[in-house]
Order: sequence, then C-alpha cells, then structure tokens
Amino acid sequence: MLNAGSTRGQKGIALISGLVLLLVMTLLGVTAMSMATMEEYMARNLRDHNLGFEAAEAALRAGEGRVRTTLTAGPGSLPTTEKGFFDADDDAWLQALGDENSHATPVNHVARDARFVVEEMTVRPPPGESLTRGPYFLYRVTGVGYGAGTNDHGEPLARVVLQSIYVR
Repeated sequence: MLNAGSTRGQKGIALISGLVLLLVMTLLGVTAMSMATMEEYMARNLRDHNLGFEAAEAALRAGEGRVRTTLTAGPGSLPTTEKGFFDADDDAWLQALGDENSHATPVNHVARDARFVVEEMTVRPPPGESLTRGPYFLYRVTGVGYGAGTNDHGEPLARVVLQSIYVR
C-alpha cells in the first residue's frame, strides 16, 4: 500500500525512461526497414547484372557462330556492307552496338535484345618476325547484353559488354 506522502518524491522517471525506450525501438525499426530496402535494391541490381551478363554471353556466342559458319577466312572476307560487320579501322562499330546496325539476339526477361558486332582485325607479325605457321585471320566479336530493369525513360539500367577474339 502506498501512502499519500510517498508520491511527493517521484518525479516521473518511469514516463521519461519509457519514452526513451520507445524512441530507441522506433529508431531500430526504421534502421531495419531501410536496411531491408537497401538489400532489395542490391539484389535487384545483381539480378539485372547477371541477366545482362547472360544476354551478352549469348550474343557473343551467336557472333562467334556467325563468324564460324558464314565467313571465309582471309582478309576482306568480312561482309562490311551487312549490318553487324565492320573493319577494325572503322570506329562505327562502337556506336552500332546500341542501334540497328548490329545483330540482335533475342533473350527472354530483359529490357532489350542482346546485340553483337564483328570486326575484322589486321594481323601484323611482331617486329623482325614473320607469321611462319601461315596466315591468321582475327575477328573481334563484341556482345552487349541488358538487364531487366529500366529507368524512367525506358533505358536499361544494367549494360554488360563482352569481347572475344576469334581466330580463323
């Protein structure tokens, strides 16, 4: 039993400590929510990158297959008048990766089809040496893949570029 005289010494410490504890728990809850949201963004970006990588790899393999099946080995055998094929001295291939001058490779669940371009490279022997094993013909195949996410303008958020040198 409390008597009326014992309430004079209390100053409301239970209310203050309760409010401080409530504030701390609220801050912990807000921090946990923001961390969960950040982890979701990170997982989405990783998924987009992985989809873009797979799409770029598919485009790269399609370009290598195109070189293997349709080109005859030799300088000037690259059909540069056909879309997706360029001379190594022509810098237009870099701009072509984003437009219709490259070959599209359909891939599911991505923002844009993967694309590839093939450029014929000039082979020069090292100084003072010759190509003793016969002529080599090099083709650089560049594949570009895109992730699934897009920004407000419809542009893909993730873009992956892979290149390989195909010797024929």
